[in-house]
Amino acid sequence: MIQFIQSEEINTFLSQPEDSHVKTLYKEVKNRAKQHILADSFSHSGDACAWYHVCSSRMSDVCVFYLAEKDEEAAKWIKNRALDIAALSEEEWLGPFYRPKQKPCIGSLETAHIAVTLCDAYVNGYALFHQEEKNKIEAALRNYGLHLCERYITEVLAGNAFQGRIINWFMVLLNGFGTCAAVLSDGAAMERALTYCKMAEEAFNSDSYGESLQYSSYAAHNLAHFHEVAERFGIDEEKLNTEVFANLAGWYASSYIGKHVVNRIGGSVPQFFNFGDSAHIYRPSGDLLARIARKSKNERSRGLAKWLLEELYQGESLLSDELSAFGFHYTGSYCVFQYPYETAAVSPKQALLPEFNVFENGHIFMRDAWENPGSELAISAGYKPLAATAHRHFDQNSFQLQVFGERFFHDPGHCCYRLNAHQRSRNAESHNCALIFKNGRELVQKEVSGDVRHYTEPLNSLVCARAAGDMYVVISDGTKLYGGEVKKYVRAFFVKLPHMMAVIDFVEADEPVSLCANFTLDNRENDLKVHIYNEERIVFRKGQSAVKLFSMYAAADGEVCGTDFSFGWGYAHDYYHPEPNFHGQGKEGSGLCYRWKPQKEGKTNLLLHTICFDKEEQIRGWHVTKNETEIHLESPDKTDYFDLEINGTDMILTQPNGQTDKFTL
Repeated sequence: MIQFIQSEEINTFLSQPEDSHVKTLYKEVKNRAKQHILADSFSHSGDACAWYHVCSSRMSDVCVFYLAEKDEEAAKWIKNRALDIAALSEEEWLGPFYRPKQKPCIGSLETAHIAVTLCDAYVNGYALFHQEEKNKIEAALRNYGLHLCERYITEVLAGNAFQGRIINWFMVLLNGFGTCAAVLSDGAAMERALTYCKMAEEAFNSDSYGESLQYSSYAAHNLAHFHEVAERFGIDEEKLNTEVFANLAGWYASSYIGKHVVNRIGGSVPQFFNFGDSAHIYRPSGDLLARIARKSKNERSRGLAKWLLEELYQGESLLSDELSAFGFHYTGSYCVFQYPYETAAVSPKQALLPEFNVFENGHIFMRDAWENPGSELAISAGYKPLAATAHRHFDQNSFQLQVFGERFFHDPGHCCYRLNAHQRSRNAESHNCALIFKNGRELVQKEVSGDVRHYTEPLNSLVCARAAGDMYVVISDGTKLYGGEVKKYVRAFFVKLPHMMAVIDFVEADEPVSLCANFTLDNRENDLKVHIYNEERIVFRKGQSAVKLFSMYAAADGEVCGTDFSFGWGYAHDYYHPEPNFHGQGKEGSGLCYRWKPQKEGKTNLLLHTICFDKEEQIRGWHVTKNETEIHLESPDKTDYFDLEINGTDMILTQPNGQTDKFTL
């Protein structure tokens, strides 16, 4: 029988000082395990999630507690839960009502959750079962876990599921299948699992992942778990490519914007920039981070993963362990025994991670400092061909901005997929995007697609992403997003951190079109103070931070024109729940939307907006002025500034040191 945890690993853990980080991790696991045991089921009173969404993380909690302390109540719980699962029918292995129930049955995410849960119970509690019980468990693992999970995989590879795309589902079901193969000592099935694993490893870009931050963790956690199982089955680790998910460490660190107090939760929680279906309140899997820190051949990836593990797993979480189900707030259990003792934590600053960082999936991050930053900006810009896509929003060329720890311009995140609110949250009008109108109708962005089995040309290309003196310039060409409806669409960002930026949109078409610049702000705690000074200037205040947003310039067919101002309401979701009307789902109006549209249509349209941001007591002193086609932004003491001159589609940037650069849209 395979051993998931070796006695040497347990003894090493037990020998650690009580004030060590790994013992802090264990205390959280132990406390959760005791709650599970007290409930005498996978579900707790008041749970919002069904048992098959929490069974895997809760079983691993109790198994770790049992292995560390040989607790009799833990042993009883493990045995009872395993026998409960072994008694389930095939249909009960398929998950909730919204999963396919065709014949022959194919596995779903929940099938894999259940399979891994039963494997954990059986392996870690093997001595607890008599032979008849072992026979029942092994039959369930083979008939339902192994076969249903592999049937899903073969359906994908035949093109009959998910259009043949290898995405997070594939890795979750691979983990279910491969773990069952190992537990059943099925060498032939393990060989097939290794073949599928090679396919899954190709679904990552070299430095990021094409779905979303949250689903990268869900995918990578499951792939890393299979790697761990395969090694313990006897597979040479050289056959397993750890680097495909180890390379995510830099992206995770760049996306992280610190821990912040959330009043409705009652304390401080980790928060991340979150494009697409991704939770704003999030942390990657502790087990994943531990494996990266132990196994990666890249010193930076190892150090960053250890730093993230220490930074994000510091004791009791304020969030329910139910949130580990789909990858946005993992609890982490086995990292207690698979702890990266030999790896030193390396912060982003120590790792020399760039403060201006561009990733293949189009995510660009910039901050004025790694430690105590004044402002942090994220842009969803042009990308390289993606090896996996799903869970995307219509958010190309959108941005997010945090100022002195306060979230202002945001991404709505996601909620239950079966709600109209989710579709609203995906649309461009709920993001900091430009909208394009033609003949009175909005041109909808084409959905970003592509995967390792079906090469797809990017719809958004990065024209420029570089430093220019003391500033950063990003220009992204999204023409292909509109499928031939326009001849050209470009968005440009001119950024001087920590206080100033300009956003320019340009569109050209064969017929008259109009642009609309949409800005959406985070009001999830109803603490955003808004002062509409006039229809060209709005001041936003939150906590000790503030932002000024200016509509500065609009032109149609080269002629300067006025703009029409409007506003609306959107969403700010904290985290996803598979069912509607649960915690984490934002209310309508938790996002505030402000829009400017030129008063004239034209075959060319250009819009320019500027944003100044600072501490609340300083914001009054920030000013933006214009003189025909020249825009000037300046600080309260007038020593910090930049100028933008508009000359057709040429933008001429001038900085205080006299440096002048020309950028063409």
